[in-house]
Amino acid sequence: MLETLRPSQWTNLGYIIFGIGLAPYTSGLSLIIPIWKIIETYYTKYEFYNDRIIYRRGVFRVITDEILLYRVKAINLDEPFLYRLVSIANMNLITSDKYVGSITLKAIPVGIDFRNVLREMVEHNRNIKGVKEFDLYNL
Repeated sequence: MLETLRPSQWTNLGYIIFGIGLAPYTSGLSLIIPIWKIIETYYTKYEFYNDRIIYRRGVFRVITDEILLYRVKAINLDEPFLYRLVSIANMNLITSDKYVGSITLKAIPVGIDFRNVLREMVEHNRNIKGVKEFDLYNL
């Protein structure tokens, strides 16, 4: 395994502020939602290997998606203003896998450098497998 990433807890800041703000009026019940979001974010992880990405999420029911790198067609990096302030980004991977389609790696603490490394890994895996991208439109 090359690297394991988890989404940033910064994405839960709104839930935390809202929950704490309403806590005096709801006898603390409003804290359930931010606590759940923190746990849900903690149990989401992205594992990067030489030839695949494994995306695991879920607390009670765990869902695991595996994306083979040679199937990645495009990598989009989305950096909203508030995310840029804390150096996180969303990375959208568009794949040719008919079951996964596209996948968004949310609030990961990496940027353009990691996208370039991932792009090189995708190209390397395509060269090893001898895979060429071929799209058919308007047939």
